[in-house]
Amino acid sequence: MLVGGTASAAAPGKFYSTTNGFFTCSGVVNPPPGTFGSVRVNLGVSTSTAIVHVRHITPNTVWDVFFSNSHCTPGYIGSITTDGRGSGSGSFTFPTDTSGNFWLDIDSNLSGPHYGTPEITF
Repeated sequence: MLVGGTASAAAPGKFYSTTNGFFTCSGVVNPPPGTFGSVRVNLGVSTSTAIVHVRHITPNTVWDVFFSNSHCTPGYIGSITTDGRGSGSGSFTFPTDTSGNFWLDIDSNLSGPHYGTPEITF
């Protein structure tokens, strides 16, 4: 739990494919082999910042980035556009939920590939 006036960094997370149903309200569980990027989160008192890097995903595509809180409520926080090699990055701010953990999810559209992180703890 974060205490007023403090900030910390969560351990770096990794993005895994969730296209085949490895995603739950606790983030990615029993991830398949292979990662598709990473996230480093700076946890703040009322807002946090996630620095996301993706790689080896569909090139030249806009990917929506979602934050999901401990109540399994997703929220759009921005987008990343991949280059010709399928790499991209972005920095995103989202509200800090000090009552629980969270995870991040990226997808190109609701029917396309999905990638997510395991639960990230405060």
